Amino acid sequence: MKEELNRYKRARIVEEASRLFYERGFTGTTLDAIAERLEVTKPFIYQFFDGKHAILAAVVDREITRVIDLLDAAQVRAGSVTGQLYYFVDTWVRENIEFRMIAVIFWQEHHHFSPETQRDTSRLQKVLNRRLTALIERGIASGEFDVDNPRLAAYALTGLAQWIPRWYRPEGEFAADEVADYFARQALRIVGAPPPAAVAAS
Repeated sequence: MKEELNRYKRARIVEEASRLFYERGFTGTTLDAIAERLEVTKPFIYQFFDGKHAILAAVVDREITRVIDLLDAAQVRAGSVTGQLYYFVDTWVRENIEFRMIAVIFWQEHHHFSPETQRDTSRLQKVLNRRLTALIERGIASGEFDVDNPRLAAYALTGLAQWIPRWYRPEGEFAADEVADYFARQALRIVGAPPPAAVAAS
């Protein structure tokens, strides 16, 4: 129970700090502001984090880990590799839209990452690219994908959705469903997959 409560408290700190990083930027956010938003004291925050950089590292870790988890979930789905890739990109785009605040923080504040956070970020990105490359290789082996370089295709796919949080607005001209479907279809084009209409039947 105590460990679960501590995880909840830590998550709440990360959640509220994320909002402040998004609203004010990393340099404009103080630990005092985070404590005030949470209605706690700074010593409470220090129970879980050494400082502001450690909180930013937790935000970054959660963002990349979330994408890796989405990919893992897609790969255990029954059906074709084409369907799994479509599902992954479709879900990733939707998550990027829903949690665009976190994604924006990731790309805007990367120059504030500590050397340790940069190493951890690089490691997690490599994990994501390796697993996505493996998925593409399975698609090639099954005859569903037609692409010369799986690793380059994986890099293209990871870059596909990362800019969406910068321009997407709920009140804009594109609905989330439309954006997710469009980008998932483009992902299939990148790997030379069959026409998207075939995905629904897979």
